[in-house]
Amino acid sequence: TEIKDCLETLLAQTRSNGAVFADDLVLKCTNGQMSIEAPPTEAGRTLIKLPRSCLIPLEQISLALSGDDIQIKSYDSALPETLRAIAQTLVRLYNLTGKIPELRRTSAIVFLSHHPALAEIISSGRSGEGFKNLIKKISLPEHFEQSILENFTNCRSFSYKNGENPPFSVLMPIVDFLNHHINGARFEILLPVKEKKEMP
Repeated sequence: TEIKDCLETLLAQTRSNGAVFADDLVLKCTNGQMSIEAPPTEAGRTLIKLPRSCLIPLEQISLALSGDDIQIKSYDSALPETLRAIAQTLVRLYNLTGKIPELRRTSAIVFLSHHPALAEIISSGRSGEGFKNLIKKISLPEHFEQSILENFTNCRSFSYKNGENPPFSVLMPIVDFLNHHINGARFEILLPVKEKKEMP
């Protein structure tokens, strides 16, 4: 299938960029839901090693929606060709598995944007203006599609910090499929000791 071919391409691309995966790791797709399985004997062991060379900085790609498909509009000139190829495959996988239609159906923010009275009640119980501003923004037709896309990338990105540089958001191929379900097994992301101390 297209999804299987896309996954195999993504695995090959990330391995070429230095990623290492446990031999008995299983990638699954059921009704568009991606997941990762490993036998109980792998508990406590490293399942995936994903180096910096596989992480896609969101600030270096420009995304847009065309209907329910995510498109890459442009790349920062500094983004290596290998990461551009990984980004293309990952976005294609998102589209093949219907991630944006799923978000439109299930996002609480999208729901609340159509029910302003309920959104106002919830906003009154939250500190700060962040939630209220988000609802206000997504309620405006000219911002709706971009807000949908930002909502999607925000829930899948990881704040990466390296040395003294400010953290930045990245997409993590394959790791992205880990535990997006309330009943999913717990997992931990380990960084080198030096970086781990600097995580916010």
